[in-house]
Amino acid sequence: MSNGRRVQRWYRRVEAISKGKVPLLHATDRVVTSGEVFASAAQLTDDFHAFFQNCYHLKDLLVHDASVSLKQTVDNFINNSPDMRLCADLCNRTKHAVLTRTRAGDRNITTAQNVQVRIGVGNFTSWTVTSGSTEIDGFDLATRCVLEWTRYLRPEGLIS
Repeated sequence: MSNGRRVQRWYRRVEAISKGKVPLLHATDRVVTSGEVFASAAQLTDDFHAFFQNCYHLKDLLVHDASVSLKQTVDNFINNSPDMRLCADLCNRTKHAVLTRTRAGDRNITTAQNVQVRIGVGNFTSWTVTSGSTEIDGFDLATRCVLEWTRYLRPEGLIS
């Protein structure tokens, strides 16, 4: 399923950012020098948000794909998973700026970016997701969401 692979690609991007494999530039635009791509802190956060948007919207792609028989169960899958409910709220909050309804229970879900600069080692970016009084490591949440989709789609033969 190509859309499942899209989620994997966004996940690998967030993983690379969290491991310091995308150098940080203190400017607003990407700059390419000698084949190395630098990104601004805002662009890294855009990539983080894009992961959750693509991860959650895989649901819509499944619902509208005539060759997939999961239309009746995909909403239950999302609703029964605390991580996927957070994913849905992050997607909709970052896409629409305001949540009019929530799956996880907190309309004020937020993300905060943390950048560590280690001289000679690199820049490491992480995100904290806050929902209610709970703080969650953003990359850990992304990892759990990918694992949730894998557990849901693998029995149907839609992901390897």
